[in-house]
Amino acid sequence: MGTTRTIQKPAGESTLQIPLTAFSKVDLQEGLPVAADGTNPAYIVGTFGTDAPMIKGTDYASGTIDEDCYLSLTIPGDYNAGGKFNLSINAGMLAHVSDDDANLDVEAYESDDEGSVGADLCDTAAQSINLVAHADYVFVIDPLTLAPGDILFIKINLEGTDAGSGDVIQMSIGAVKLIYDRR
Repeated sequence: MGTTRTIQKPAGESTLQIPLTAFSKVDLQEGLPVAADGTNPAYIVGTFGTDAPMIKGTDYASGTIDEDCYLSLTIPGDYNAGGKFNLSINAGMLAHVSDDDANLDVEAYESDDEGSVGADLCDTAAQSINLVAHADYVFVIDPLTLAPGDILFIKINLEGTDAGSGDVIQMSIGAVKLIYDRR
């Protein structure tokens, strides 16, 4: 598993890099596969010294994709309850864009400590990532009920359709960061 690193920033804001190895299949018990399988994107290491690890979706040229990866996240102990709580995802397309669409979406649910969760806390709608250049996409998590030590269950969804470009059409995630207000 990767190491979590916190970078302190001025004005009470912190950025927590979430290791891509922390993401799992739907059961939250098994890591992502080494090859995307149509349900889950893959965790790809690439060539050491040349490629950085990434989460990569299935090639969906002339078809559709709807793949999810999951994260169980403990809210940091220095989080300022009620303050900003955002998930920033660096994502884009590998080599070619889709003829139709390529979307990234996030759902976030807070555990009630009794085996249930409430409503989706992500206030941001799905965003198009149909660009070859990767960019940061920010998803705002409603902070009203969040407190340090709470558990969030997060789903990242890659969804798209391609009309048949003939090229390899794949979405990828290069980094996931938590940006929050600290005490």
